[in-house]
Amino acid sequence: MILTAFDVESLSRSLSHWELGEYISEALVIIACAGELVADLEASWLTEERKKHIQRRSTILLVAALAASLVCLVRTNELSGNVIGSLGDKAKTAGIKAQSAIDKSSLAENKAGDAIASAEGATGASSRAQGVADAARLAAGKAQTVAGVVTNKAEELNQQLVATKTKLDTVEARRAELEKSLINLAVCNAPRVISNWFLLGTGGGAINNTGMAIPDSSKSYVDSLRPMAGQIVLIEVVPDAEARRAALNIARTLADAQWSVQTPLKFVDELKDGVSVQPSVFTGLAKGEMPNMPLYWHASDVADRLLEFLHSYNWQAARGWPLDPQGKLIRDEKVLPAGAIRIQVGLYPPAVYVSPPGQKEFASRVEEMKREREKLMAESRHKREEALPPDLRTTLKQKNEEWEARIKRETSQGPCQVLNPLY
Repeated sequence: MILTAFDVESLSRSLSHWELGEYISEALVIIACAGELVADLEASWLTEERKKHIQRRSTILLVAALAASLVCLVRTNELSGNVIGSLGDKAKTAGIKAQSAIDKSSLAENKAGDAIASAEGATGASSRAQGVADAARLAAGKAQTVAGVVTNKAEELNQQLVATKTKLDTVEARRAELEKSLINLAVCNAPRVISNWFLLGTGGGAINNTGMAIPDSSKSYVDSLRPMAGQIVLIEVVPDAEARRAALNIARTLADAQWSVQTPLKFVDELKDGVSVQPSVFTGLAKGEMPNMPLYWHASDVADRLLEFLHSYNWQAARGWPLDPQGKLIRDEKVLPAGAIRIQVGLYPPAVYVSPPGQKEFASRVEEMKREREKLMAESRHKREEALPPDLRTTLKQKNEEWEARIKRETSQGPCQVLNPLY
């Protein structure tokens, strides 16, 4: 129960009246005690003169009775005063506590007011935050819309970039093809010459079979041919100025490598275009005579090394068979000694880079047939390899690589390759 300020004030006034009654009661107690003393004295007197003064005793007894009543009343008042005093003290204590409670209540009310004000501020802030959140959601929606537009634009740009890259790749492929064509054109129209160079050393020189001095060098353009020194070579050439110059370049180069070049050069009509390197083949022998096969094997290896050398200078050279004018193999060692090599130099090989309109359809068909042939060969090779055990498959693969390398050595694989080879 919470006391108000008015209730505390009324209780204080009541306690003041009770204190005044307590003082009066104390005075009455003193008077009553005095009357009681007088009555006792009077009683002692009455014993002696009891009969004489009977009337006066009655008056005194009445006074004594009144005094006794007064004492009872005073004692009652005193008891009540004590009780009321105790109650007053408690009431004062309760008043103090009530005042403290009132103060605390006021403080609580103040805090409650502050809390209400804070709550109202928080409500306002919440309302403002809700407004900001609504605005943020609206802005997020707009941003999402803009992001969707940007994503679409980015997708369109990505598609455009892919298309542009495809076009650039196509342009780059055409550029590379054109560059290759221009290089091929330049190479295939360059003169067939072999530049001779030497890195001079400090020792003395040597003499070749033509009587010319060869500088002693640690490095030269014929180092790859020097291990076959002494190899017999016959050179034939068509009667053409450019072909003759090419044949002389070959003769000089082989002489610098100390090969045995047979002179003079032989002029022959109707040779195939380009350069043909022909090692001697096995000839018939008398009954019971054993052929000297290492000579032919050596000639075949030397022919491969010479082709590699010519290809390094972009010459159109290939391996051929030594045939006579009738197209038969030469087996006469007097014409082509065993282990010897014959080199035939024909006209500069023709190269067609741009097919004329008259053979456009033919050139396209040739290219199509070439692609079909390569596809069929790849499929056949794959099926053949799959049917073999792993070890044999590896061996076959190595053999195929060796064969392809040999074909590359025997035929021209230099830059002078036309786009649509018709020759």
